Amino acid sequence: MGSIVQTDSEVTIAGYALNYDDLNDFLLTLQSSPLLDAEKTVIKTASLQDFPIETENTPENLEIEFPQGVKYTITTSISDRPSSELLQDFARSGAAGLVNRIRTLENKGVLKP
Repeated sequence: MGSIVQTDSEVTIAGYALNYDDLNDFLLTLQSSPLLDAEKTVIKTASLQDFPIETENTPENLEIEFPQGVKYTITTSISDRPSSELLQDFARSGAAGLVNRIRTLENKGVLKP
């Protein structure tokens, strides 16, 4: 992953994957997140390109072949599920520390329940 940009509830993720299978696995992982809207989580662009590798002090008579990877852009939206549902998901997945921190922020009025 090279960059993440958020505008309002839309998130754009860009970067390089080793291959199309890895990109697809990443997409499926994002789609399964309770924090994101699965239906709005899509690959916008994907193309095979040279990895952006920079070299220093390379001898002039040495030719380096760089591997190719999949340059991608994924867009998604933040889920509109209520925090009460998300907290239940986090608790079921064993993220007790995260649940405690969110509840503390709710109790202090920083977050709305």
